[in-house]
Amino acid sequence: IIESMMKASQKSLYRNSPYFILWGALLGTGGILETLLRGIPNTWLIWPVVGIMGGIVSVIYDKREKRQAGHTTAGDRITNFTWLAFGIAAVPAIAICLFQEIPPHPFILLLAGAASFVNGGISRFKPFIAGALLMITGSLLLTFAIPLFYWGAGFGILIYAGYLLPGIILRKKEHDETE
Repeated sequence: IIESMMKASQKSLYRNSPYFILWGALLGTGGILETLLRGIPNTWLIWPVVGIMGGIVSVIYDKREKRQAGHTTAGDRITNFTWLAFGIAAVPAIAICLFQEIPPHPFILLLAGAASFVNGGISRFKPFIAGALLMITGSLLLTFAIPLFYWGAGFGILIYAGYLLPGIILRKKEHDETE
């Protein structure tokens, strides 16, 4: 029973690889653009644009996937609740950072790393575990060792390493297994 649940979790993770690729590309690029465009008025608008774009694409993809899957597995529920917890925690974390006038990058990396670690651990997918640990460690480096000016670029690179790269590896693995 446990092994079949683990296989279902892996299939659930496969179905979610487009989200990691999408959000990794959007957030990573947003972080790097934030640093490159620093000093230009309203650079902060990168983040609502990235969020809205990612949200629209995610909702469309999610509706299509749910229609095709037809049922929800335990792995799907675990994944959904893990990322729902991330979202619930990210909103107040961002609000607190805005109130304190500090960038939320380390906090988002910490939360994203924790959620990725859970997903990677449940599905036994080592690239997500490694990416998660990199994001968590990176959140500490940003906070204690990297000048504030470079936080956006550091965030972008860590998101590429923690979301985008494992998402691409997962997509390739899924493709290789279906051939």
